[in-house]
Amino acid sequence: MTVALETTSSTIDELIEKIRAYDPDADVEAVRREIGEHVLAKMGAFLLKPSLRRFRDRVDYSNHGGAPLLGVNGVSIIGHGRSTPKAVMNALRVTADLVSSGVIDEIRAELGRVEGGRVASS
Repeated sequence: MTVALETTSSTIDELIEKIRAYDPDADVEAVRREIGEHVLAKMGAFLLKPSLRRFRDRVDYSNHGGAPLLGVNGVSIIGHGRSTPKAVMNALRVTADLVSSGVIDEIRAELGRVEGGRVASS
């Protein structure tokens, strides 16, 4: 039982850290107290841990590096103002992937099909 409680405590700490990352002003101590007071809440936090990690990875801007800027004659990735080295590295990776995939040529080809606001028939 001690191992499960320690693991759950670690899970709660990770959850609190993620809440702080997204909202530094959040009253995370209240969340910690609320979860910590109930065994079922601790168990729930433990069971949610894998799902929360997957969600965190999916929405973490640093995993994607930035967003493509369309409408330019080349590939541009706009990064977040507080990008970490990991985010910058991933932005460079995404840029290289887009260049090597020929996405600009594909965009040009599709735009070339547009005539008078309608897509030309193939």
